[in-house]
Amino acid sequence: MNEVSAEMTIDMVLEILPGAMDLFKQQGLGKFENPEVRSSLGSVLKLRTALNMAGVDIDAFVDRLNNMFDAAVEAKDFALDYSAQESLSMLALLPCGMKMPFKRKFDEFAADLDESFRYLVEGNVNHELSYYPYIDTLSDDSELPDVIVSADINSFFHHKFTKRFVDTGLFQSLNTPEVNEDFKDTAYFDPDGHFTMTSANLLVIVVNRARLGDIPVPERWSDLLKPCYKNTLTMRGQEGFFCNGVLMPFYRLFGIEGVIDMAGTVSRGSHPAEMVQEIERNSPAGTPFYIMPLFFAKRLKDENTFDIIFPEEGAIVSPVIMLVRAEKVKQAAKVAEFIAGQEMAQFCADAGFPSIRPDVDNHLPAQCKLFWMGWDFLKDEDPAEVKAKIDVIFREHVLK
Repeated sequence: MNEVSAEMTIDMVLEILPGAMDLFKQQGLGKFENPEVRSSLGSVLKLRTALNMAGVDIDAFVDRLNNMFDAAVEAKDFALDYSAQESLSMLALLPCGMKMPFKRKFDEFAADLDESFRYLVEGNVNHELSYYPYIDTLSDDSELPDVIVSADINSFFHHKFTKRFVDTGLFQSLNTPEVNEDFKDTAYFDPDGHFTMTSANLLVIVVNRARLGDIPVPERWSDLLKPCYKNTLTMRGQEGFFCNGVLMPFYRLFGIEGVIDMAGTVSRGSHPAEMVQEIERNSPAGTPFYIMPLFFAKRLKDENTFDIIFPEEGAIVSPVIMLVRAEKVKQAAKVAEFIAGQEMAQFCADAGFPSIRPDVDNHLPAQCKLFWMGWDFLKDEDPAEVKAKIDVIFREHVLK
């Protein structure tokens, strides 16, 4: 009987077969030698998924692992505990700023759970540890955790994933009809009842007064497309990468021409934490305007140095969602209800991530509008294809 299977996580395999690392490295999977990668990504990523991504013959690789295992058993008495494989599993990939408050609260909650429960909370933009590159390779729902918490229009919205796993009814929304007043005009809930919408990462414009000069303050997103704003804006990005959380809504609002115009407005890409430092220190590298998450904008302290603009079209809603397996709704009830519950929702809203719950104070300005791209758009156009098209066009023009 084989003791190693493709359904185990990478961490499980290396736990029982530490000597398998050389075999992993031969197949281009040497990143799991890094303890941080192994303890985070390796604890949720199944062997089958990693091998699919690397283009490795799964059956042959598993056979080699089992031969190693048999040899190890002959050398010493080796016990293997499978109990963890029957436990509930959760993966949370959250935006910067939300990860730590969410993790603190969730760790407190999970410590009191009686049942076996495996979970990982990671930063959404940590590309080295990101789970997203593996999503498009999935062919079997057994390779997915029971509960997924995620942010942004990522691979879980790509048509390859939705047609294979979402539209088939694998997940069940836990949203109730009640919605917070701040979201009442957004049509935010999934009309098909698969995605549970929990909160949002709002994107706003921040004005750096020290660098403003005679440039008019924009009142709407469309203002940023005007020639007078050329090279005046910093948005999230680095080394040729620019945030799809901004560019996809601009494409939705203004089409490809709007994306091209926006490329002329963008001076460079930066992490939001660096944007905050530039404004606070009046850095010479600073620009008059920034697009950043509300969480980071709220970290600015000196009100004489900045203004936060909620554009007339609405602050951009980058979604925070939860996917719960329909067959595990009862088993995952405690976990899912805590994530979507009032305590966690208010805790995140206090940090700058507004909740859809009606019993939460989101601390947003009166008459603040929110802009959500909409479910029809996400169904009519494959986000994977839209992002690829935007990326080529945007970088071609912004790097001129």
